Amino acid sequence: MKIRTKLILLSVLFVVLVVAIGSIMFLTFRKVKKEIDSGQNASEIIKHIFELNTLTYEYLMHHAKRMEHQWKLKYDSFGKMLSDRILEKENKGYSKELSILKSIDLDYQLLGDHFSSLQNNFVNRKTLIKNKKPKENIDLTFALEERLAAQIQIRAHKIVSAAFQLSRLTEKKIARIEYQSNLISLFGIIGFVALLSYVSFLSIRAITRPLGELTNSAKIIGKGDLKHRVRIKSRDEIGILANAFNKMVINLNEVTAKRDDLNKEVYVRKQTEKVLQQQRYDLGERIKELSCLFRISTLIQKPETTLEGIIQEVGELIPPTWQYPEITGARILWDQREYLTKNFKKTKWTQSSKIIVASRPTGSVEVIYLEERPEEDEGPFLKEERNLINAITEMLGKTIEHFQAEAEIENYHKNLEKMVKQRTAELDKRVLEVERLNSAMVNLLEDLRASNESLDSTSKQLAGANKEMDAFVYSVSHDLRAPLRAITGFSEMLVEDYGYKLDEEAKRQLGVIQNSVRGMGQLIDDLLAFSRLGRRSLKMSEIDIRVLVDEATETLQFVEKKQKISLNVKELPLAFGDRAMIREVLVNLISNAIKYSRPSDKPTIEISGRIEGDESIYFVRDNGVGFDMKYADKLFKVFQRLHSAEEFEGTGIGLALVERIIHRHGGRVWGEGKVNEGATFYFSLPIDNKLKV
Repeated sequence: MKIRTKLILLSVLFVVLVVAIGSIMFLTFRKVKKEIDSGQNASEIIKHIFELNTLTYEYLMHHAKRMEHQWKLKYDSFGKMLSDRILEKENKGYSKELSILKSIDLDYQLLGDHFSSLQNNFVNRKTLIKNKKPKENIDLTFALEERLAAQIQIRAHKIVSAAFQLSRLTEKKIARIEYQSNLISLFGIIGFVALLSYVSFLSIRAITRPLGELTNSAKIIGKGDLKHRVRIKSRDEIGILANAFNKMVINLNEVTAKRDDLNKEVYVRKQTEKVLQQQRYDLGERIKELSCLFRISTLIQKPETTLEGIIQEVGELIPPTWQYPEITGARILWDQREYLTKNFKKTKWTQSSKIIVASRPTGSVEVIYLEERPEEDEGPFLKEERNLINAITEMLGKTIEHFQAEAEIENYHKNLEKMVKQRTAELDKRVLEVERLNSAMVNLLEDLRASNESLDSTSKQLAGANKEMDAFVYSVSHDLRAPLRAITGFSEMLVEDYGYKLDEEAKRQLGVIQNSVRGMGQLIDDLLAFSRLGRRSLKMSEIDIRVLVDEATETLQFVEKKQKISLNVKELPLAFGDRAMIREVLVNLISNAIKYSRPSDKPTIEISGRIEGDESIYFVRDNGVGFDMKYADKLFKVFQRLHSAEEFEGTGIGLALVERIIHRHGGRVWGEGKVNEGATFYFSLPIDNKLKV
């Protein structure tokens, strides 16, 4: 079997898994929708009871025949609806729902009896008044009327309580269906990975043996034995390669030339393997973080769980997620209580984040290291770890809000009308947020695992790996736009509709939300530009760098005038490349120089270039805040910033974009600087770039 055929077989297996998981998700969606439709029974029952209560009060106030007639019609309508629901549950065999509906039916019968007694009492009172009976007898009818009205109210409350019990039963069914679907999908993925590993092992073994023979033959021929031939008789690509290798031995000069090419290719592939190993490691860390957040989100769905239990489980989930779990501990402070991991103790290497509930801090999550980490890390905690702590506290805050909302519903169930209008909306919103978060996390986790598997299977094909990574970033950036639009829309609606009710602090917080959304939108745009760059073709031509510098500085001229920047442009040699891309490089470097020179009393920017050997070197130098050279290797990585967003605005994409553009032109890019003494960023372009490209 040829290697190509084996790869096609692996692709078919992957497609089968995707179709199977898609089918499971579709069936789950249908079941959940069916249960949601069934859960509408509780809302209909509450609506009928509310209308019956209203008609009862109007009847007690006016004792009008019209009110009596409307009450009877609404009562009969409620009875018909209740009978239909009982018959439906009996046909489907839902024993628990049927038991609740029968208890509601019993209270419904008693409700009708009480109202009939109320009518008869009113008729009796009219008769006593007409016959001028003693006042004591008439007062007895009023007292009886009050007791009957109280009995009607009690029966109505019992029916409403049963309706809420029916609603909670439906929610549990939906949670159980989603849990089963997730479990089936997980086992399907595990089985596919095992099968894929086994097939890959067989394929690799079928390739490595003939490759070993080919290697040994190459060593013998390399020592000068040109009579030796490779003894591989397979009909796959390796057999074809062996025959070609035997033919190539005949011509010694061609062998020497191709051996040089092979050495170059080996060097490129080693560099590629290093890049792929780093990417695989980064993806593994992100998967651990997303897995932690996903498991925290599923704690809410456990039956009969408590808020204290969830908080303790969140604390236990934190250490395994960190890069050094054996020296990591956690403490959660909430409601004047401590939730600790077994190894927690106070150290100087700590990071904490506040738990926000209802827009106010109510506790904190604290992560500690028991000993100092390696010096090459960026302080005690990486930026990604600090972001993860903030994400965990945000999700824990939402969980606490969810439980507090349920407590408020139970405590204030007597206020029926307000509860139906307010708490039902809050619960729907909470459930929708959890479902959206679970769906987004599951989709993102699957995308990350698929990307990791793709990296393993295509580690020997550099062009394919880069293309798949660009497609992944592009997809994630587009998926992130939907929640951003929702946040922007709802925050603007809140300001427009309720702005006059909000205090200054609330308005400020809404402003922070909108600014953060705009910043996230800019970040997505930068990510899209970064991903498109890998697919964009180069339009090579001769470039006058001085003209591009003038265009870039003209674009940023309003900033220069405001900051009174001294711009010194020296001799710049011509270059050959894509004019639009090189202009983007200059705009990014000059705008960075302007931004980081802002604290300087006399900001100065110098732009110059020179020719060294077979390449032209250009640089942009400023006298701004500079940077520590031990962090120089992080300057050109995506999202790696040496200053916080509060000090200097930005998304952390600009220098990564510069590096990708220059590398596509076959050049180099690097930076030099000192803290508070300025920085210089260099990039080079080959003089004969036509051959390089």
